[in-house]
Amino acid sequence: MIQEPNFTTAIPGQSLTGEPKQYAWERPPEYDTPEDALKFYLPKITNDETVDDIMLALENDFPLSTLVRGIYMNGVMEGLHSIDVGLLIAPVLHEVIKSTAKTYNVEFREMPVTDEQRLQGKEKQRLASSVKRFLEKVDEKDQGTEFVVSAMEATEQEPPQEAPQEMPEQQPQAGGGLMSRSM
Repeated sequence: MIQEPNFTTAIPGQSLTGEPKQYAWERPPEYDTPEDALKFYLPKITNDETVDDIMLALENDFPLSTLVRGIYMNGVMEGLHSIDVGLLIAPVLHEVIKSTAKTYNVEFREMPVTDEQRLQGKEKQRLASSVKRFLEKVDEKDQGTEFVVSAMEATEQEPPQEAPQEMPEQQPQAGGGLMSRSM
């Protein structure tokens, strides 16, 4: 019996025939400088509704560095700015949220966990339960809640990072320089 061909899968080059600029990453970013991107983010993260939700997330053991990474990566995915602008504004966002948390006397963690725990998958489960606890404690979902949840969801889409491998130290050899003669 002859099997009929299956034409429901994508063919090579099909992505090149689609409508151009239909995805956010195919268009120029809305904010192309770190200053413009900060003018967008700072009013959002200092808004009372957003501050309440960010502080609640930090109180529920959501790491600050993960939250900041989620915020700027969400901006990259939405086409607001490029990844390099996101990396440049990350320290500013981190410090603004950190100083706000200290003002509100909120205890928080800056970094998620050790590399060993991350590789075991415990961190992902902890983050998911942190999001669930956060959503249970929110009285009413508003713009701030939506902002924090989208940042948390953006962090879940990242692949796990591998631990860096240590390079063995090499001892310099006498007379073995770059311009030395070899015999």
